[in-house]
Amino acid sequence: MVRTDLLMPIKRIPERRGLLLVLLSLSVGLILACFINLSPKAGVVVLLSGTAFVFVILIRKTDNIIFGWFFLTSFFYFLTWNFFPIPPHYYRLLGTAVFWGLLLCAVAAWAIDNVLRGRSFFPLSAVPLTLVCTVVLFLLWSALNVASSVDSYHSFKQWSHILIALAVTYMFLDLFSRNQQNMARIFKVVSLLVMVMSFIMIAIAVQGLVTGTRIYKAITLWFYNPNTIGDFFLTFMPIMLTSGFYFKPLRGMRSVLLAIVLLALFFTFARTSWLGALCAIAFLLWKCGKYKASLVAAFLGLFVLGGMTVPLWREPVYDFLAGPRYTGRQVLWRAAWSVALDYPVLGTGLGTCQEFMNKYIEVQFLRDQNTHNLLLRNAADMGFFAAVLTLAVYALFFCYSWNIEKNLNSHGLRMAVRGAMASYVAMFVHDLFQNGTFLTHFTAGEAHIIWPYVLLAIPFAARRLENTHGNGGLEYTPRTSRL
Repeated sequence: MVRTDLLMPIKRIPERRGLLLVLLSLSVGLILACFINLSPKAGVVVLLSGTAFVFVILIRKTDNIIFGWFFLTSFFYFLTWNFFPIPPHYYRLLGTAVFWGLLLCAVAAWAIDNVLRGRSFFPLSAVPLTLVCTVVLFLLWSALNVASSVDSYHSFKQWSHILIALAVTYMFLDLFSRNQQNMARIFKVVSLLVMVMSFIMIAIAVQGLVTGTRIYKAITLWFYNPNTIGDFFLTFMPIMLTSGFYFKPLRGMRSVLLAIVLLALFFTFARTSWLGALCAIAFLLWKCGKYKASLVAAFLGLFVLGGMTVPLWREPVYDFLAGPRYTGRQVLWRAAWSVALDYPVLGTGLGTCQEFMNKYIEVQFLRDQNTHNLLLRNAADMGFFAAVLTLAVYALFFCYSWNIEKNLNSHGLRMAVRGAMASYVAMFVHDLFQNGTFLTHFTAGEAHIIWPYVLLAIPFAARRLENTHGNGGLEYTPRTSRL
């Protein structure tokens, strides 16, 4: 245990006068260093490092850093293009620094704040041992894969990303279980974020329809492509539907707001996101006892699923209906399977299988593309055992969440856990046809990439929250359907 009296001088730093002047001097000094002694690239790194130091040591407002991270990563390119124009070659550097730097600031601020205030950290014993061991085994296996990778440096970077994301899971386990309002605040931020995106998406689509501008697979907002914005809506939508509308004036409008989000999702024309959303809604309807509606949603989901898998068994028909480019998934899946068979134990290395797939792909425009399947990607990258471990984590999370949700007394907490399960249903279905979102390699992007790791914390934090704080402050009775 750290002695409190030794930490008092550090605790009083934010209360001292002249803090604003210190921060201003630090920023000015770093900016001058950028132009006098350092290259611009190094100057940006130093400036961001100094800002990170200020955030972590002096401010220690973990929730504000997290909310700022959600905002900046979701609107990064929009802000830089419109308000802070910078040379194009700095976008990647600055975007990576914001994504990882601010995220690590949040984790560091949370850890330092816990130590300085003498709080105990979330006990891992509150999470089922089987799930913890499976995740740890995945980390150890992927670390072994890094050592045998054809590009160890690149694989280590990708492995570190997964490690940081799991550290974020642990942070949210602690934050959610500590205070009954922390979970509600995250849901509010997510709801506002998704609604703003939805209104902008619909406005652009309607303008395109009125003016005759092409909107099919053409609206990207400030994201990389239409599929990315579709993934954004899909990732946040289920949990937002069950637990996101905490604003009293808006509770009666949940159906309207859901329709707006689904319309925005439709205008992305991201078919994998459509399928994931249908499966998530079918799951929620089934859980709340609305069997007829869930059967309709499930039928629609199976219809879309059948359409997406036609390339595997009737390529000419699908080629006529949807065009030849989409049938490329069949080629990519076969190439990934062939690479996995070539390297069945440890794979080619985390994040490296694309270059090995090229020798099995003859069509030029399909080269250097990802597997478009999470399990095949992990099998090719890290061997079949890694794919089995990934599937096991999904299954264990779902089983434990199901039991936790069934035994919770608080309706609000049950809805949060149910929304987390629905989101995992959506992501798993999505990941069968698109690039993975959980326990696989990823690079700095938008806020939704980390969201699966946040959702992983909700069921176990909810159970501990109810055990220690009763209903956890999340008790409410919606006026509309109780999804």
